[in-house]
Order: sequence, then structure tokens, then C-alpha cells
Amino acid sequence: GGYERGYDDLYDADAPMGDGVVSGGTFQVANILRALELGKYVGVFAAEEIDLEAFRALTDEDLQTMGVPLGPRKKILAAEF
Repeated sequence: GGYERGYDDLYDADAPMGDGVVSGGTFQVANILRALELGKYVGVFAAEEIDLEAFRALTDEDLQTMGVPLGPRKKILAAEF
């Protein structure tokens, strides 16, 4: 799929790190999602303030509550990072 410009541009790899928009953990989560070909969910994770520590603790129920469909949930839960 193509890259859609929008909310997740705030969390793009080219964004400056010191402006308060992107924390290191949120930046890492965005990269993980993109590596899993789930970049379209970066905005959802950013809106929920999911950093790396929170990402590692996510459950299937958490992801479902966030509106992430079954297929992507399974990819996220199976990912080793």
C-alpha cells in the first residue's frame, strides 16, 4: 500500500526529536509498526500515548479496545523486539 500523509507524519522518522512531539519510546513504536507493515496504525498508538514500555505490555484486549483488527493484533502480539 501507499503511504498516506496525515496524523502519523508527526511521528515520522524525519521529525525532530527535541520538540516534544516525539518521545524516544513513541518513535521506536512507530518504527516497529512500520517494520510489521502496520504503519497506518502509528496514529492510533500515538493518540493512546503508547511508548515502548507500554507497547511491550499490550494485550490482545488492549489492542481490540484501541480498534486494531484481528490480523494486525496477531502480528503485533507475535512480534519479537
